[in-house]
Amino acid sequence: KGEADLNYQAINANWVLDQLKSAAPALKILVLDACRNNPFRSFRSWRGSNARGLARMESSSGTIIAYAAGAGKKANDGSGRNGLFTAELLKWLGKPNIQASQMFSQVSWTVSNNSQSQGQSPFLAIQAPPPFCFAGCGQALLPDPKPAPPSNVINTPPIKPVTVPSTPIAKPAQSISLSRQAFEPKMVFIKGGTFKMGCVSGKNCDNDETVHEVSVKGFWMGQTEVTFDEWQTCVNNGGCQSNKKPNDEGWGRGQHPVINVSWHDANEYAAWLNKKTGRNYRLPTEAEWEYAARAGSNTQYFFGNNDAELCKYGNHADKSIGYAWKNKECSDGIAKKTASVGSYQKNAWKLYDTIGNVWEWTCSAYPKGGVYVGSETKCANSNDSRSRMLRGGSWYSSPRSVRSAYRNWNAASTRDNDVGFRLSRTR
Repeated sequence: KGEADLNYQAINANWVLDQLKSAAPALKILVLDACRNNPFRSFRSWRGSNARGLARMESSSGTIIAYAAGAGKKANDGSGRNGLFTAELLKWLGKPNIQASQMFSQVSWTVSNNSQSQGQSPFLAIQAPPPFCFAGCGQALLPDPKPAPPSNVINTPPIKPVTVPSTPIAKPAQSISLSRQAFEPKMVFIKGGTFKMGCVSGKNCDNDETVHEVSVKGFWMGQTEVTFDEWQTCVNNGGCQSNKKPNDEGWGRGQHPVINVSWHDANEYAAWLNKKTGRNYRLPTEAEWEYAARAGSNTQYFFGNNDAELCKYGNHADKSIGYAWKNKECSDGIAKKTASVGSYQKNAWKLYDTIGNVWEWTCSAYPKGGVYVGSETKCANSNDSRSRMLRGGSWYSSPRSVRSAYRNWNAASTRDNDVGFRLSRTR
């Protein structure tokens, strides 16, 4: 009923998740239908962070974690017995022939779409779930409803370790001088080439990281993630009006990466730059992102495979943090928040923060079934209802989640405190 009750009556969600893990089922599902806008000042301090309400937990393989609301947001009660999220979930639980991951994605998309005025956008953490249907799976799945929801179904065989040459797969980037206006992001030219995309290291692979060959044309890539200062310039000059002041969570603005921005917000920023410059700024495709982040490497991280070295190259969940998934090998001195862009060592192609800090939106959609089918080389249009791919990991992420091959996704409307973006362009 009040703040004093929290230490005695609140249930530790991590304890629930640990109980699920100890039972070792093939599929673990945790649904958290609660507000995430914690009003208690001292409880926020007790947690040791600026997070509001239910913190996000990182899912392990074979896990679905569904939040009724995004970080810092309310889960609306609706007009009936159940809140918006639970009411929609109940509609789908009894439907046969629909995979659990697809069902939760449909529920999330519908709640977000039907509550735009109230701003409720459920958050999903889904990682390689096995096939499962609550009401039974037949020989074939039902066709997607219209408009098609994002699909998070992953059903591919485990990846076998791949033998790769020790020499770099892709040629190094060339720096090309091109005048830029002061308000434009600093860009690095990435020379085109062909590379092995996916879990080429053979270490800690996920089922949706199938190794395949991709060719990429030359393009420009943002040297850092877009900052609060750059976002504010857009706002001050008539752009970025759908999200005029993204929440910085008290971590600082300026040269910190802009956070709490959706895929649509990022595209609005790119459109403003294009209008000002005549160029063609956009989010990178998923393939462009991995190609640039790898910088010719074929290891887990662009610098190698050693977790003890990660703290030199990226802001992630290090050993100073109490998370179960933390990196136990090193500490970088920054905990539970973003770092100013460019604070860590760059990769061989002069890009900063491709490991951690914030998840970065790409322009590509998450393909049905999760497997690579070519969408990684394309940009989705704004009307596409599928989830969008996120890459790079964040300050909240485990070492496994900041690998060059690691794939994440979320609804295009999602705004979260560990999500930002960097831009690319071809001229």
